[in-house]
Amino acid sequence: MVSVMCLTTTGGMPLFNRSHGNIDTFSFSSMASLNGVHMYGKSHNMLLKSTATEDMTIVWREFENSITLIAAGVTLDEQTLSELSQAVFNTLVMFVGIEELRNVKNVERLRKDLRMSFATIEKLLQAVDLTDTTGPNSSLLNYTAVMLPPDPELLQSYVDSWSECVASMFCCVIIEGSLAAASSGWWQLDRVDRYLLSLVIPSSDASTSSDVPVFLPVKSPTVPFRLVSCTPMQGIRIVALCGPVPDLYQFEQLAIQAWKSVIDLLNDCAALYPRNIALSFVFHESVLGFLLIDDMLGKMAISGSVSGHRKPVKCPSHILRSFYYQCVHDMVVEKDETAKQTEIYWCAEHYKTFAVRDQDTVLCLLFSSVVPTHAMRLICKETLVQISQDKSISW
Repeated sequence: MVSVMCLTTTGGMPLFNRSHGNIDTFSFSSMASLNGVHMYGKSHNMLLKSTATEDMTIVWREFENSITLIAAGVTLDEQTLSELSQAVFNTLVMFVGIEELRNVKNVERLRKDLRMSFATIEKLLQAVDLTDTTGPNSSLLNYTAVMLPPDPELLQSYVDSWSECVASMFCCVIIEGSLAAASSGWWQLDRVDRYLLSLVIPSSDASTSSDVPVFLPVKSPTVPFRLVSCTPMQGIRIVALCGPVPDLYQFEQLAIQAWKSVIDLLNDCAALYPRNIALSFVFHESVLGFLLIDDMLGKMAISGSVSGHRKPVKCPSHILRSFYYQCVHDMVVEKDETAKQTEIYWCAEHYKTFAVRDQDTVLCLLFSSVVPTHAMRLICKETLVQISQDKSISW
């Protein structure tokens, strides 16, 4: 379970409370009571940053001397909850702009405006909630989910043409919720902006088209862009960050013209879900799933179903995500080059996991429990080399 409460600093007025998981164990009133403890400490020149119970951690973060966020979670450490709080605040900036949060003049109006951010905030909470072991969730906090399709250069050429067509530097193609290709300008955006944009883009079945004003927390926190997208076919979304033009109707017409000749390629990419990597890439027969992370670019690819003929273990993507948050996360964020851990593994009753790091790239593989630990190490290293050298997937 994960819960976040947002309050205005002045007077402690609540703006919203969002939870994911078992909300009965941690109610709105509980969060409000905790804020009272925080405010009491401030009045006595004490700063309360976090506290913990036997099975829960609670973190306070204050932003711009105006907004206080309280994050509480089961099985999550202080650093992860602090990162979650930062991501939630960045989401608020994305929907209302930084000035509205720095100078809160009308609490009721701000509370109403922030409702637009709730769907994105719930995706953030879902990304760190490890208590739900049955859902299809396969996201990680602060990492844009990507797909590694076949013919990446061909798909990239169409994205570049699309970028010229709509006169936008910032364009991408989203397939089944994962980024399949993007313009160079999109990758030049700050990783914070890219990650939140990937969450704001609606799923393909939510609507056929959308036109959403967004502020970019890093690049443009005071002047909004338009995040425009349309769905030429189920599971696929064509996206661009635009200025005043083109309008939504023109955008749709341009998308039809620009992408009609590449329908087969898009369908081939969509068929990769949930494998999320080209069929030409062959894993060792003992591998059940993978998690691939590029910490420099802030992107990740994950799959609990790398083979269609093998019955996967229960909730393999959940196992990989748990492995990341409880073990791999510390290995990724470690900044001391002399103390960086490069390998780590888990052994459980029904599965094993192994992670290897090479500079900013981390590969985690999921195995059945019968695979010897020394074999996992060799397979993981060989697979990482294979990924780095395979031109057909362009990682």
